[in-house]
Amino acid sequence: MNNIFIWSASWAEHSQTSYQSTIVYEFFKENGYCLVNEPKDSDYILLNAYPFDNYEEKLVLISIYYYINKYKDKKIILFWSIPDMIYWIRRLKNIIFISYSEYFIFDQIFKKTISIYDIDVGRIKFFMPLKIEDVSLWDLLHNSLWKNLKLETSYEISEYDLSITVDKLLEWTYFNYKIEEYPWKINYMDDNIDNYYIETTRWCWFNCSYCAIRNVSWFTKSFPIEKILSNIKKWLANWAKNIIIIDEDVWSYWIDIGLNFAYLINKINSIQWDFNVKFYYIEPRHLEKYYNQIEETFWVNKLSYARITIQTTSQRILKLMNRDYNIETVLNITK
Repeated sequence: MNNIFIWSASWAEHSQTSYQSTIVYEFFKENGYCLVNEPKDSDYILLNAYPFDNYEEKLVLISIYYYINKYKDKKIILFWSIPDMIYWIRRLKNIIFISYSEYFIFDQIFKKTISIYDIDVGRIKFFMPLKIEDVSLWDLLHNSLWKNLKLETSYEISEYDLSITVDKLLEWTYFNYKIEEYPWKINYMDDNIDNYYIETTRWCWFNCSYCAIRNVSWFTKSFPIEKILSNIKKWLANWAKNIIIIDEDVWSYWIDIGLNFAYLINKINSIQWDFNVKFYYIEPRHLEKYYNQIEETFWVNKLSYARITIQTTSQRILKLMNRDYNIETVLNITK
């Protein structure tokens, strides 16, 4: 049986990356594979991240090249956002790429009794982003792989980047309170037992002009409302206190099934249990459209946290972004 090591750049803004990596973690665990804490003990090294902008892309590239140089005898898999957001990285040889739309490749490559499509994730795991055993290997990156491949990117990786210290790397890739809470030598840590993470839909159906998510997303896929409610009730019975909806845009839920998100939220609100709801993320145009359709008791008694993706307060710039909500209305709703 193969040993599996999972690296996941799961810093504070990217709970969804942790969620996706946890699906893969649970897939291997449920199918009897050994999840190891050290890459040197693995047969497969799986790397996941969300390189949404140039800064994070740079961080991800440095980390990927570290693993490729350090562990030439291991099989490397780059999965979820990496193959599509850094599309030119597919030129690398002897690497397996699994994008968002290719879950089935996990089922094809690895022997399994449970399909990755049947994995139910409730509590997510946080993954320590990098395990450096020999810091001097950073010099190899500049002298060999990075120079020889001559891959295209929008910036140069400097000598400073390639001689980075362990402490500085952790400062980049992990939020401080988690470093203090968990010893960094432990790779897989469960999130708070009070939290239950759930997807209601995959992808965001919008086409904002500035956004990289469209590079990895396909058509919106909403999960059956009966399954969502059943899973929530199951985890509430296991003492979860916070229901955390981590979709790229929770309001895209209704697009492909003829409902709308207000309908789902009112169903969740009707569950007779003491719990809170948190949103990652709310796209403002549907907040504006459906706010009044959601029962007031939800806003008063259930909602405890929400990220509302307001990029600008300029109507002119919103139009350039292909967004059409009224900023004043959205701000008033938010208040």
